[in-house]
Amino acid sequence: MFVVNAYHHKKDKMPSKMNLFERKVKQKALKRKIQQETLPSPFDKDDGTSQFSLMCKKAEIDYRLLIQAACNEDFPLKPKFRNKAGLEYPDVFFVNQSNHLIFFIYDNRGCEVIANDKETICFLYEKYDNLIDEVERAEMEAIFKKVEE
Repeated sequence: MFVVNAYHHKKDKMPSKMNLFERKVKQKALKRKIQQETLPSPFDKDDGTSQFSLMCKKAEIDYRLLIQAACNEDFPLKPKFRNKAGLEYPDVFFVNQSNHLIFFIYDNRGCEVIANDKETICFLYEKYDNLIDEVERAEMEAIFKKVEE
């Protein structure tokens, strides 16, 4: 499953799912299964969030293209998500329901891996400890030291 939150100003037109997923979803029939929900913005009461979700398998989406587009947010590179006036850059979440994991790339600087419990992702902390941002290091050490003991 993957989820996209597209943030927009209320006065502007809401984003279309076809613009966001134009080349990222491989099958046309699957594009018709994309669910759209309008939510309040978590940032500003005068704005809105269009949340798109699609139950799918990894092979049914071009996840590499989605990851590249997320990383290219701040650069004049392609691929990227279409950014129309009033539409903030979307957040893309990959959800692995069988492993209870959420993978969120916030931009070219990094990502977050979210789990129901820290034991599920402890192996990532151990394997990729050298990639943890120094700003986050103390917090991560405090969280994962308890798991290692």
